[in-house]
Amino acid sequence: MVENITTVYRNLPHNVSAFTMHNAADDWYTIVLNSRQSYNTLQKSFKHELAHIQNKDFELDKDIEIIECCTH
Repeated sequence: MVENITTVYRNLPHNVSAFTMHNAADDWYTIVLNSRQSYNTLQKSFKHELAHIQNKDFELDKDIEIIECCTH
Protein backbone atom coordinates (compact mmCIF):
# COMPACT_ATOMS: atom_id res chain seq x y z
CA MET A 1 0.00 0.00 0.00
CA VAL A 2 1.18 3.49 -0.80
CA GLU A 3 1.46 5.66 2.30
CA ASN A 4 2.43 8.99 0.78
CA ILE A 5 -1.07 9.99 -0.30
CA THR A 6 -3.35 12.81 0.77
CA THR A 7 -6.99 12.85 -0.29
CA VAL A 8 -8.98 16.07 -0.49
CA TYR A 9 -12.50 16.95 -1.62
CA ARG A 10 -13.16 19.96 -3.85
CA ASN A 11 -16.09 21.31 -5.84
CA LEU A 12 -15.01 20.41 -9.37
CA PRO A 13 -16.92 20.64 -12.63
CA HIS A 14 -19.52 17.88 -12.87
CA ASN A 15 -17.65 16.14 -15.70
CA VAL A 16 -14.52 15.73 -13.54
CA SER A 17 -14.79 12.93 -11.00
CA ALA A 18 -11.24 13.10 -9.69
CA PHE A 19 -7.60 13.66 -10.52
CA THR A 20 -4.24 13.09 -8.92
CA MET A 21 -1.28 15.41 -8.56
CA HIS A 22 2.25 14.11 -7.94
CA ASN A 23 4.93 16.17 -6.25
CA ALA A 24 8.09 14.52 -7.54
CA ALA A 25 10.34 16.51 -5.19
CA ASP A 26 9.06 14.65 -2.13
CA ASP A 27 7.26 11.79 -3.93
CA TRP A 28 3.88 12.78 -2.48
CA TYR A 29 0.50 12.26 -4.16
CA THR A 30 -2.69 14.23 -3.70
CA ILE A 31 -5.93 12.66 -4.87
CA VAL A 32 -8.58 15.32 -5.49
CA LEU A 33 -12.14 13.98 -5.43
CA ASN A 34 -15.16 15.90 -6.66
CA SER A 35 -17.32 16.56 -3.61
CA ARG A 36 -20.36 16.95 -5.90
CA GLN A 37 -20.27 13.25 -6.84
CA SER A 38 -22.22 10.42 -5.21
CA TYR A 39 -20.63 8.15 -2.65
CA ASN A 40 -20.43 5.27 -5.16
CA THR A 41 -18.76 7.48 -7.76
CA LEU A 42 -16.29 8.73 -5.15
CA GLN A 43 -15.34 5.16 -4.29
CA LYS A 44 -14.81 4.23 -7.94
CA SER A 45 -12.87 7.42 -8.60
CA PHE A 46 -10.61 6.89 -5.59
CA LYS A 47 -9.84 3.33 -6.68
CA HIS A 48 -9.14 4.54 -10.21
CA GLU A 49 -6.73 7.23 -9.01
CA LEU A 50 -5.07 4.80 -6.61
CA ALA A 51 -4.49 2.42 -9.53
CA HIS A 52 -2.62 5.19 -11.36
CA ILE A 53 -0.34 5.57 -8.35
CA GLN A 54 0.20 1.84 -7.87
CA ASN A 55 0.86 1.36 -11.60
CA LYS A 56 3.46 4.16 -11.45
CA ASP A 57 1.69 6.00 -14.27
CA PHE A 58 3.33 9.25 -13.20
CA GLU A 59 6.70 7.81 -14.19
CA LEU A 60 5.57 6.96 -17.73
CA ASP A 61 6.50 9.15 -20.64
CA LYS A 62 3.13 8.73 -22.36
CA ASP A 63 0.23 10.98 -23.23
CA ILE A 64 -2.47 11.07 -20.53
CA GLU A 65 -5.09 9.93 -23.04
CA ILE A 66 -3.12 6.73 -23.70
CA ILE A 67 -2.66 6.09 -19.99
CA GLU A 68 -6.39 6.57 -19.36
CA CYS A 69 -7.32 4.19 -22.17
CA CYS A 70 -5.02 1.54 -20.72
CA THR A 71 -6.39 2.03 -17.18
CA HIS A 72 -10.01 1.53 -18.23
